[in-house]
Amino acid sequence: MTKKETLILFFVLAAAFLSLSSSLWGEFTNWDDRLHIVDNSEICSLNFPHIKTIFTSAASLGYIPLTVLSFAVEYHFFGLNPFVFHLDSLLLHLIVTALIFWLGLRLGLNTWAAGLAAFLFGIHPMHVESVAWISERKDVLYAVFYLLALHSHFTYIEKGKKRFFLLTAVYGILSMLAKPMALSLPLILWLCDWMKGRRFTPNVFWEKIPHLVYIVPIAWVTYHIQAVTVQSPLGEVVLTWIWCSVFYIWKFLYPVALAPLYMRPEPVSFLNPVYAAAIVSLIAFLAIFIRFRNNRWVVFAGLFYVLSIFFLFRFDVSRFNIVADRYMYLPSVGFCFLFGLSVHQGLVRLNKRKQGRIILAMVCLVVLFGALSVKTFLQCGIWKDSLTVWSAMIEYADFSKAYNGRGAVFAGQGRDEEAFQDFNKAIALEPGFAKAYSNRALIHLRRNQLGLALADLSVALKLEPDSAYTYGSRAFVYAHMNRLDLAMRDFNRALEIDPSAAKLYYYRSLAHLNLKQFDAAIADAEKAKDLGYLNLDDYIKNLKTYVFSK
Repeated sequence: MTKKETLILFFVLAAAFLSLSSSLWGEFTNWDDRLHIVDNSEICSLNFPHIKTIFTSAASLGYIPLTVLSFAVEYHFFGLNPFVFHLDSLLLHLIVTALIFWLGLRLGLNTWAAGLAAFLFGIHPMHVESVAWISERKDVLYAVFYLLALHSHFTYIEKGKKRFFLLTAVYGILSMLAKPMALSLPLILWLCDWMKGRRFTPNVFWEKIPHLVYIVPIAWVTYHIQAVTVQSPLGEVVLTWIWCSVFYIWKFLYPVALAPLYMRPEPVSFLNPVYAAAIVSLIAFLAIFIRFRNNRWVVFAGLFYVLSIFFLFRFDVSRFNIVADRYMYLPSVGFCFLFGLSVHQGLVRLNKRKQGRIILAMVCLVVLFGALSVKTFLQCGIWKDSLTVWSAMIEYADFSKAYNGRGAVFAGQGRDEEAFQDFNKAIALEPGFAKAYSNRALIHLRRNQLGLALADLSVALKLEPDSAYTYGSRAFVYAHMNRLDLAMRDFNRALEIDPSAAKLYYYRSLAHLNLKQFDAAIADAEKAKDLGYLNLDDYIKNLKTYVFSK
């Protein structure tokens, strides 16, 4: 790198770090962070059995073993220190930003244009979710290996050495193992071939086929886990798809009212102004694309976006997560390049023809970047803790899921009345929300309203009959009623559904103890310990001492 490139990149990375630095003081949230990290027994050890489990099981609704492994490494060396998890995510984002700067140079941008592109990417508020939400480590991690694969592919083109072709595949595999969204890699490799002026010969086609060997199986596993049945009328499907396709461009161009969770606008109809605007916007974007079809950077930006995100344009009836800021993390790269090139060319033209306006243009650019940096810094505050996350969702719109999530936070803080109100609100908004009934039942349990607790849990089990959480909750209620036979039945059923629920093994151990089933109590306690639940050494030691004394 030249001295100029080094200085520009340093400035870009420093600005990105400062813009996102407020994320470093965030805590783990109760939105997936507990599932992936805090309560995840898979990350409690780096021994072979745990690593094998990580690579042979799905996490939540996806296959992301490399991401889970990164959590396990952090846990091994630093425990549950959220600062370390946040710092690593931010550092990975800085690596992605640097790789984008170098990618711009390799695609033909000059240093200033590549710097502007990387600057925009590094500080864009839409990327906060991918960096500040610890569970979204998969975005920054897959992007690192994805971009390394592109760089390795360029080196293969330039030098023609097979080891760089193999290295591209290795990076591709690692990217897919971090997040299956990397399945677009072969398409983007073709796009980069076109951008570099390669002819589309049979060899260029066949050299992309090996990537399908690792992409197809991982993508199939993820699709099989997340597959949905389309139940909406064709008109709603088309309108939803159109709205999704332009939503990300809207938010990228005008990043305000960013929220952790979005709902599909209702009603889904041509008469709804939101969908009418989406149709007009899509026509406008297509018109721009056609008008500038001879501009390779416009074509590159448009195709990079479409080819890397089209499979996330939703058409099902899901009420939540139909769109998300994090989905735009890597697909925005082409637009960043186009921005950097356009701004640099505009400044050059002003400097040559209208030198008096160059200062005004520079001031406008500084104001723009300053506003984006401030917005990003403040947006990180949403991810400070669970309460701020769910409150931000509620501020954006009335979400049953958000009220339930915030209610769980209040319950954990002992603010039972506020929790009770939020659970009631969640149920009022969505009467079929099983988790809200289960959570409200625990408030009833604390108030010793055992009949009301059982009634809520019965409703929850009718709505969601295979919920380990609900069976476990009902077991707690039965245990409080001293109906240990029924408690044991529900504990057993819960652990059949979720054999990795360490907490349930511990509480079943207590139930065994009350039933004087000492060997079973010890076995469950040791199982809970193996799964990483609390420090049970003293409990197990005392239990064994008591048994042996008999």
